[in-house]
Order: sequence, then C-alpha cells, then structure tokens
Amino acid sequence: LTGHQTMKRILAPSLVAWFGLMILPSTSHAALVAYGDASSFSAATTSILIEDFESVAVAYDTGHGSFSSNGLTYTGLAGTPVPNVYIASPGYTNFGVAITTSSVLTANGDEDFTIDLGPNIRAVGFDTYLNDFGPGVVAVYINGTLAANYDVAHDPTVVGFFGVVSTTGPISQIRWTTTGGGQINTGIDNVRVQEDRRLPTPAPLLLVGAGLLGLWQLRNQN
Repeated sequence: LTGHQTMKRILAPSLVAWFGLMILPSTSHAALVAYGDASSFSAATTSILIEDFESVAVAYDTGHGSFSSNGLTYTGLAGTPVPNVYIASPGYTNFGVAITTSSVLTANGDEDFTIDLGPNIRAVGFDTYLNDFGPGVVAVYINGTLAANYDVAHDPTVVGFFGVVSTTGPISQIRWTTTGGGQINTGIDNVRVQEDRRLPTPAPLLLVGAGLLGLWQLRNQN
C-alpha cells in the first residue's frame, strides 16, 4: 500500500456495483442482532466512538503485524510477504469510493484481519469500505467462540455501516474478510462500542470487587 494510486487498481466505472444494503447471516446466533445503518444501531445502543484512526500512535501507510489503540487490538491474518494491517491516510483513490476523506484500516493483499475487543463489550459497529468483487464477511465471536458470519454488501462507491449487538455474553472479537482486496482496497473506519457491565464479569474483577466490598463492611463495623 505504497502511494495513493499505484498499489491497487482504481475502481473502474464499468464494474458492477451493488445498490442498497444487504446483511445476511451465513451462520446465525439467537443472541446477536445485526444492523446495516448507523442510525438504527445508535438508536438501539449507547455506543461511543472509540477509534477513528486519525491519531493512532503507529506509522500510517505502513504494514504492522498488529497494533493496539484505545483498548482494541488489530491483527493482520493475510498478505504478502507477511500478514499485516495498515492505516491508510486520507486521499487514496484505490478504494471503492472515489477518494477517501479519512484514515481507514485496511491490509495488504486480500483484506483479512481481526479486532480484539475489551471485556464486556455488548455492541460494536463501524463504517465499511467494500469493492465490487463480492460482499465483505464479518465474523462475530462471543466469549472467544464463533457466533455468526455476516455477509455485508452495499454500493461500493459509498461508505456503508455494520453493527451488531449481543444479548448474552460479550463480543470478544470481530474478523473482517473480503475478496479481491489485493486489487481494490476494502476496510473499516470509526469503530463504536458499548460496554455493558451487566454482562458476565471476568473472575479477577469479581475478586477485586469482593475484596472492596469486604473492606467497606469492615470499616463500617468499626
């Protein structure tokens, strides 16, 4: 991904584009609800923007095996010569959109990367950049186990959106995979999450909470 126009070919006007939005679960899970637009997702959650990739403390337009920012970890799973992820700075014309106007998380080769989330994440959503070679696939993991695969498709010349909400255990990881990313970039931007303290709490945090409660009770007895 070197240069703003040369590494992956520019989207040709004659290529087939999808219009509208399609989110199809190829593996279903009753504990998940998917959203194809940001307004519906926002109405159903109290999510906050946690990462827009505009001020990440790693080099832009450079491959990284993985990096962490604001409590999330991004890891590349494919690419040549090694799997890595990139933050593409604004101004690229080799995504489906005519030109990118913000920094976008992408990868080398056909895009395939994961996002490891913090504890107790009930909802996650992000903007989607597609090409015209097929839908993007979003794999959603609950407590480390694959819960569902969603096919995400929309007009690749515009920025789309994908969001998912868990009604049971925490969403621990998201995986983004696409076809033909080595020719036309795909990626994600503006990651939003909602933390839900009502979800099961990891054991170490439970122990800390019990200790604080015991200390509070001891102080009130004296």
